[in-house]
Amino acid sequence: ITAIDGFQYLINLGKATPYTQEATIALFEVRLLQLYQQQTIDNTNAKLLDNDLKKYFENIYKGSYKDFYKIVLNSINNKKKMFIVTANPSTLMNAERDSVVSDILLDKNNYVVSDGIGLIKVLKKFNYDIKERITGVDLVNDLLITANQKKLKVYFFGATEEVRIKLLDKVNVDYPNINVVGSCNGYVEDKNKVFEEIVKLKPDIVLLAMGIPMQEKLIYDNIDKFDKGIFMGI
Repeated sequence: ITAIDGFQYLINLGKATPYTQEATIALFEVRLLQLYQQQTIDNTNAKLLDNDLKKYFENIYKGSYKDFYKIVLNSINNKKKMFIVTANPSTLMNAERDSVVSDILLDKNNYVVSDGIGLIKVLKKFNYDIKERITGVDLVNDLLITANQKKLKVYFFGATEEVRIKLLDKVNVDYPNINVVGSCNGYVEDKNKVFEEIVKLKPDIVLLAMGIPMQEKLIYDNIDKFDKGIFMGI
């Protein structure tokens, strides 16, 4: 499964498709639709659904994008801490075999939104009233607009060195009021040490582009060191 780097997509906004996850979505839908069909036949499979993937569904935000971004703005305005997880089929499949990813998705302190259309389709199959897809790309675009309007402090962590430099150039041109307090490519060996430096800078927004689940794990391991900030992987 391949994916265009999150920061690279921001640079090429409007010129590329952010993700190519057809194979993952297909596998995910097959797995869940099998459970959906089987749970109507016997209680064993219904119990499997309740104890397995359904637990993740319960913690996914199901309101509108507009209402969700109000929560984000409230966190920014009141200097609160917020970890946004943009979940797609790949995220949930990772959670089945990775206990840390599972903990991240189940943690009530985190905000899990449905980025993948495959996930939306399955949630509706199981009669969840989910309003719409909330994509990481849309959130980052609005976060950058907000950061520019409010002159917020932003840290970028991830991607290659070449992409990092191009991103900073784009931000400088398109969002001149953003206070970029620092950035680092995603290929440094000691990533937790980078987070120690980020803590000292006290950013309002921290964006990571390292792919799922590395970026989510890094945030989860380090977020308790911060007093405020919006944290998200793209």
